[in-house]
Amino acid sequence: MKVGNLYVVALLFLKELSTGSTQLAPLPCTLEGDFSLLTCAEDIPEHLTGSQRPRNAITWFKKHEKNGWVKLNPESQSRIVVNEKNLEFWPAEVNDTGDYLCVIGNDTRDATNSPLFFNVTRRIPEYCFNTLCALESSETEGISTAIVCGSAEAFPNIVSRTWYKGCDYYAKDTLRLQFNNLHKADSGKYSCVATIIHQGKMYNYTKTIELQVTDPVEMGKPDILGDSITTETTEIGMTLIINCTGYLGPYDNTLSISFYWLKINTTNADDVDFCNRCTEETQEWPCETESWMSVLGGSKFISQQLKFQSVKEVDLEYTYVCKLDNPIENKMKSFILIKKVQAQDIPTHSFTTGIVLAIVLPLLFLFLLIGCLLFRIELVLFYRRATNKDETKADGKEYDAYVSYRKDSPGDDEAEKKFALEILAHTLEEHFGYKLCIFERDFMPGGTIAEDTNSFIDKSRRLIIVLSPNYTLDNSMYELESGLYKSLVEKQFKVILIEYNIDDNYTFMPESLDLLKSSAKVKWKGDKSLPNNSGFWKRMQYLMPAKPIKSKSSARFIPNKGGNNGNIVVFSAMKKYVNIEE
Repeated sequence: MKVGNLYVVALLFLKELSTGSTQLAPLPCTLEGDFSLLTCAEDIPEHLTGSQRPRNAITWFKKHEKNGWVKLNPESQSRIVVNEKNLEFWPAEVNDTGDYLCVIGNDTRDATNSPLFFNVTRRIPEYCFNTLCALESSETEGISTAIVCGSAEAFPNIVSRTWYKGCDYYAKDTLRLQFNNLHKADSGKYSCVATIIHQGKMYNYTKTIELQVTDPVEMGKPDILGDSITTETTEIGMTLIINCTGYLGPYDNTLSISFYWLKINTTNADDVDFCNRCTEETQEWPCETESWMSVLGGSKFISQQLKFQSVKEVDLEYTYVCKLDNPIENKMKSFILIKKVQAQDIPTHSFTTGIVLAIVLPLLFLFLLIGCLLFRIELVLFYRRATNKDETKADGKEYDAYVSYRKDSPGDDEAEKKFALEILAHTLEEHFGYKLCIFERDFMPGGTIAEDTNSFIDKSRRLIIVLSPNYTLDNSMYELESGLYKSLVEKQFKVILIEYNIDDNYTFMPESLDLLKSSAKVKWKGDKSLPNNSGFWKRMQYLMPAKPIKSKSSARFIPNKGGNNGNIVVFSAMKKYVNIEE
């Protein structure tokens, strides 16, 4: 074990209070944006008055990393003010954190005081008030005590005081919180926010006190408050303050009590050292201690802080022991520093896999979406066949579609008529099993054309219009207008528009057809559209009502290359109204 002198606490003050109010040490830190001050311990001789008082009696210095001690010039920055022995900050900022020194005169060589560490910490809104700036106050259950916000002498321009317990409003406009007959429920963090007016502006002064109400301690038996072993979670580089409070009771011989810190190597129990006060010259300790005495309810308490201005890795190798040596019984309390667990890095292979999946899955989804859009017709037809879907059951309709085409062909131009009666009708009825209504074939003598046309259209599930440049010259316009009215207005059925031999000139088309959706239009492309598996027939099936395919024949159309009229040879059921040329 290393040999060293025990650190004997110099009692800073013992002041009995008739009110029993809590006297606490200066704040361990200041919240950014708050008013704060440092008080110089130098005493200016009282007999020096007027011209005899040293010019600029108190001079303040701040230590910089590169330039050492630098004299403060408050006249050039009104935010920091020298007021006799006080160095005031209106308000304090985070970059004000550091060591300050006050001397008589303006030369640091004459300094006899120890530097004052001024710590300004950032606010943490979710915690309401930063717990690093909280002072600990341990009280015994059943006594009466008070917590003081700030003396009227120190802050003469206070306009309001508001107390909070935790994050909740507690009291207002009171200098102290009086507790008579303390209970365990009174434990908690009490924060006083005092509003001060300075040079026409309002500033806050925040003081947080953590009140711990403990069980009554056996009188006359010194002890250290709290658990014997405490863990402190910290991060490398952060500021850490550890508080330790000892109970002395009514014991009067305080000079025979030693209250000090030890550090013990966790891997080598013989490696023990005393923690006094660190200096930059020795670099022996990354900490400093501060002690004070309190008189609460007739009993004495001694408190001490161990300060780490910047926690290092080597600091985690030690256990820090707060020890109270006294003639009755020695007491110890151990503090173990635990490094805050950082989120583990993702393994390289997992990270790579995640990146690949993050790229591949959206691409697969995009390709799938594009495929569904490009092959939506094939997918719909496949679904109909797989499920044997039938939309024609019990709808009261007799025909799957009514075919409207140009019936009066001038001269020998009967291509449109043959397309409607032979190619279209044969394929839809004989190959795909649909039932079409064709006026020339299904008209029964005895009725009027208009009445029969409306009747046929009403009995059909679709209206197929074979639109050509000459369509509007025929009397089939009545079928078009009647069908569009029933489709667009009465919503009885859908319209399928077949564009037959139409080039890019659409000026001949009736304006009413512009109301049809483009998805209901199919373009006939001649021989390219003839095969039953062509895109034309797939789209026709897609637009026709869904029903099981009941093919009556596997015949297909074969253009007659030797005929004068270009007739199309048709096999099977269409012989009853189509002449077949040998």
